Amino acid sequence: MQSYTPYIGDISQLISVRTSRLCGGRAEGTLMTQVNNGAGLDVTVLPDRGMDLYQIRFKGYGMNYLSPAGIVSPAFYNDVGAGFLRNFFAGFLTTCGLTNVGGPNRYQGTDYPMHGRLDNLPAEQYAAAVEEKDGTPTAVLEGTMQDAAMFYENLTLHRRLEIPYGENVIRMTDTIRNRSFTKVPFAVLYHFNTGYPFLCEDTELTMDTRQVTAREPENAAQEKDWRRIVAPHDTQEVVLFHRPAVDGQGRSEYTLTNRRLGIGFTLRYDGVQLDRLTQWKMFNRGEYVMGLEPCNTTLGSRQDAHQAGAVHFLDGQAETTLTFEIRFFTV
Repeated sequence: MQSYTPYIGDISQLISVRTSRLCGGRAEGTLMTQVNNGAGLDVTVLPDRGMDLYQIRFKGYGMNYLSPAGIVSPAFYNDVGAGFLRNFFAGFLTTCGLTNVGGPNRYQGTDYPMHGRLDNLPAEQYAAAVEEKDGTPTAVLEGTMQDAAMFYENLTLHRRLEIPYGENVIRMTDTIRNRSFTKVPFAVLYHFNTGYPFLCEDTELTMDTRQVTAREPENAAQEKDWRRIVAPHDTQEVVLFHRPAVDGQGRSEYTLTNRRLGIGFTLRYDGVQLDRLTQWKMFNRGEYVMGLEPCNTTLGSRQDAHQAGAVHFLDGQAETTLTFEIRFFTV
């Protein structure tokens, strides 16, 4: 940072981090942090909504879908049935878990809400600031979400986001900890969503996948056509389950490119722990979105996950760390 100091009066000339509260409607009181990295990357984070990524603009273009629900305060969250959808803004990232991913279901006498409660948990001990990292001013956002109740689970997810000045990359580190003294299952799904103008029939998807299976048998033809992105039309959602390839460093990745806009991004993540990926193709008019969602379990009931041997556990007082790198580029 020292090399810049003779030229500036305030670090916000280079990279800015601004936190505010929203007013009005169901967004009332929701905390929001906006980061501009000085190189064309604008990131909006909602600390009150699991520190998820509400919106990303790169070189001025919107990268993700925003649902009709908009920003909704967690105070309005209803965990009964599919109440999750009333709060689902989609955004660039909605994180699902830590007790359930997929639809609402009942298992061994306990009700589990759709996609878990994580996305509707406000961050505790939240902080957002510009720090010097390896000589570069870097926006650092950090906080902890606690998914816990007496006689039930006691899980936390600690998130750290790093966005450096002049480099179009987001680095995310999630540490999931079991604060109880009992071994417990945990489930997590990273619901990354792209939308217009970045997502359209000009967008190309590249991913090395070892297996593709359609959720519904009537969509089996999509197993060979999973890369195809079409214009909005009257349709139903298509859900495909992937088993992505893992490289020698234990990482999986996919790339989306829009050559007409001249931009794209690559997501690299822990492909050993997140050994499955759900692809959500929803190309309906007004509901035009594609989700590419690394996860550690199946997208069904907890009973289905147990039967498939797709349940991950954390020992008492144990933790696991997941890392992500989202790198934006021009073409």
